[in-house]
Amino acid sequence: MWRRSFLLRACAVKKTPQETPRLLTTSRENIEGTVVTKELGVVVGNAVLGKNLFSDFLSRMQNLLGGELGLYTHLVEEATAAATRKAMAESEMRACSRKGE
Repeated sequence: MWRRSFLLRACAVKKTPQETPRLLTTSRENIEGTVVTKELGVVVGNAVLGKNLFSDFLSRMQNLLGGELGLYTHLVEEATAAATRKAMAESEMRACSRKGE
């Protein structure tokens, strides 16, 4: 089983005073060349994935021989992608819910 979490900052930013603010989701405190017009808060993306017993057994056998555990590498990549998608979706939901403010 593998768990992946992201904490990201959602904010509305623009480069010039005339530009319409756009949504930006980032892990950075400052975004060079932009002005944060509104903080939308911290968004979270979590994903917990597991492999079946047979895959886990094969990975343990490969671990004894050494080398990269390809099944777990793929599992980590899947969990990372799922957590990122969830964080981005939450960011978009916050931006849509605050448009009227």
